[in-house]
Amino acid sequence: AGSRIWSFEASLSASVVAVALLAATSLSGVGVALGMTLRSAKLTSVIVQVLFFLIMFLSPVLVPVSRLPLGLRTASVLLPSTHAAQALTLALAGQFDGSFWLSVAALIGFTLGSLVLVHWAVPWRLE
Repeated sequence: AGSRIWSFEASLSASVVAVALLAATSLSGVGVALGMTLRSAKLTSVIVQVLFFLIMFLSPVLVPVSRLPLGLRTASVLLPSTHAAQALTLALAGQFDGSFWLSVAALIGFTLGSLVLVHWAVPWRLE
């Protein structure tokens, strides 16, 4: 029904599921590190709300990249949500070109960086 309303052909495939999982893991480590290192739930809540606001408005989730000012367009490339939105859009459309693979590579990089952050920030063993 949605494809008729928005004139967008979409196909659910294994690639869409894989990209969705990769997108979800790309920032989960940052959330874990924040939750484990900040001392209070109130401080964690405030920081997460500010980060969520910035990430949503600096990435093409709510506004297309072409409509962002040049400075924000440049900054949006540094956010995993930009690459997640682009990879999911292309995967749903069945377009597996260079842009798709570049976004997937960026999400893998963010995921690996997130794992390193968790390993560094979370105390894994009691001393």
